[in-house]
Amino acid sequence: MILLQDAEQTVSFDPLYINSTPPWYEKIFALYLAFMLLVLVARGAQLCWHLARLRRLQKAEATTRFNALCRTAHVHADSLRRFSVLTFVFVLADFCLAAANILANVAEMKSPVYRWISRDASDLLYLSAFGLLVCAALYAAGFFFQSRIACRQLSFEKKSLEAQARAPQQNN
Repeated sequence: MILLQDAEQTVSFDPLYINSTPPWYEKIFALYLAFMLLVLVARGAQLCWHLARLRRLQKAEATTRFNALCRTAHVHADSLRRFSVLTFVFVLADFCLAAANILANVAEMKSPVYRWISRDASDLLYLSAFGLLVCAALYAAGFFFQSRIACRQLSFEKKSLEAQARAPQQNN
């Protein structure tokens, strides 16, 4: 049996989310995160190019240029990890500012409306979670590129030691 609703009965809609502009510090933080994603892509491409050049220099056995390029690549990979730490500090600062803003709004309410508080908290967690994701991506990329550069360096040193060991044997 199908029951039909009366035509006079209307469903009330009480929207929880009212569009409001985010505070200035959240806008700046979102721009910073977008900039860090661009830095991650640019540095990642630059470090991939450095790794390709290291492979070519390893085959050519150009020690001086190889060592100089290794130092440069290590500095660039380490900068990704430093950006990760800076991003984490900014995530904490943004989280604290937004939490203080939410608590100040709660203190001003005559009676706390928990759904409004939860709405503000969800906005806070969304941007903070994205910031932590960018932070983790920067750290992981820095760690990955440093490990690849270290592997390339060890391989180069191993080949140069083998070549030095073979050189006295060929002279005899």
